[in-house]
Amino acid sequence: MFAIGSPLGLERTVTEGIVSTRKRQMEGALYLQTSTPINPGNSGGPLFNLRGEVVGVTNMKISSGENLGFAIPVDRVIHFLQNRDAFAYDNDNPSNAYRYLPPPRKPRKTPTTP
Repeated sequence: MFAIGSPLGLERTVTEGIVSTRKRQMEGALYLQTSTPINPGNSGGPLFNLRGEVVGVTNMKISSGENLGFAIPVDRVIHFLQNRDAFAYDNDNPSNAYRYLPPPRKPRKTPTTP
């Protein structure tokens, strides 16, 4: 696995590691657990496999453990992107960044006249 980012402002940095598990549950969500170093500046960047495929988005690390990082699995990122109109920032609750809204309605097609 490889992570790309700009940790501590060092641009175009690549770090390497392995995925320990693809299903680490933390705070009710599943994450990829990786030994790939994740530091401020490269979280939010892609996590690639050896074929160059994005398998996740680096998210966080456990500061008390060495190279104990986590990434959001790419299928969850794709789900979010495909349904992004249903997610919105909650201005009334700054502690809860997102709330789920009803999906937007598809526009009705109006009949065309010849």
